[in-house]
Amino acid sequence: MIEVDGDGEGGSVQLRDPAVTARCDGRELPLGEPVQVRLELADVTARQVRFSLA
Repeated sequence: MIEVDGDGEGGSVQLRDPAVTARCDGRELPLGEPVQVRLELADVTARQVRFSLA
């Protein structure tokens, strides 16, 4: 986790391979810690990617 929302409802996660930074939904996300995520949305046309904690 590279960023956590102030309300604790999500944040941003950065993948190593492929190199992607995207929104991650979840509560009590561990800032600065490695996490396992699940791909929830991948829309090439809208250029959107969203993950959630696995």
